[in-house]
Parts: sequence; C-alpha cells; structure tokens
Amino acid sequence: MRKAPVLLVATPFQAQRAVYFRKLEELRSTNFVIYFHDETWVNRNEEITNVWFDEAGHGRLRNGEGKGQKLAISGLVSLNGFDLSTLDIFKCHEVHSMDSVHFTAGIESAASTLRTEHGRVAKIAIIVDNATWHNKLTPECDAPKRA
Repeated sequence: MRKAPVLLVATPFQAQRAVYFRKLEELRSTNFVIYFHDETWVNRNEEITNVWFDEAGHGRLRNGEGKGQKLAISGLVSLNGFDLSTLDIFKCHEVHSMDSVHFTAGIESAASTLRTEHGRVAKIAIIVDNATWHNKLTPECDAPKRA
C-alpha cells in the first residue's frame, strides 16, 4: 500500500487550516480553557535522545537494556503544560493498540477530571486529531440492524 502525498500548499488544505485557526481563535476569545489531546508510544528500556525538559533540567530517559514492553501514553496539554491528572499510560503490543472503546473511556474520564478541576461554569474545549480510533458513532447514529 502506498501513501498519497498531502500537498500542504493545496487550496483545500489551506482552507481547512484557516477554518481550524478561526475556530481556535473563537474559543480563545470566548474564554474557553483549551486542551490538546496527544498520544505517543515508547518502548520500555529504550533510550531516546530528544525529550521535553522541565525547568530543573529533568527529562532524559536512559536505560540501555534494549527494547521491552511497548507503552502507550495519552494525555492532554494546555498553555500550562501537561495535565498529569488526565495522563493515561497503558501496556500495548503494537503502535496502534488504541481503540475507540479505550479512547472514549479515557476522554470521558479526562473530561470529568477537568470539570472537577475547573468547576461547573468553566468552558472547556478538548481538541483531538483525526485518528481512526477517535471516531466512534453513538448508538443513535449506528446503522439499523436488518434481519
């Protein structure tokens, strides 16, 4: 299977990006607390050379024992950094072990946690990318079962 290149200068792409940034600005101007969802995978015992550092200079992961169990890391980040209370780290067997059931449960838990942290009246937006496991039809949108 070949991947089709996405031309970042193509008109449809630029138009969609403009819509995204307009919506983001609308959320900011109406005082939403904005969180961005991101996920990554890491092999246990794997040393990586590029990581985020905190103010104290901590952050490098070191352990030269070879690849081990793969861990998936899913979390929310805002202007204040990562919200550690919403972090979800779990063992997986392959890079794309996330599924819509796990993702939906994690986002529901994170949303509940954010609501508790920010209070009932705060406006909160969680922005997610378009991964296949981020898209799940609600029961009322499922196609009807036929006999």
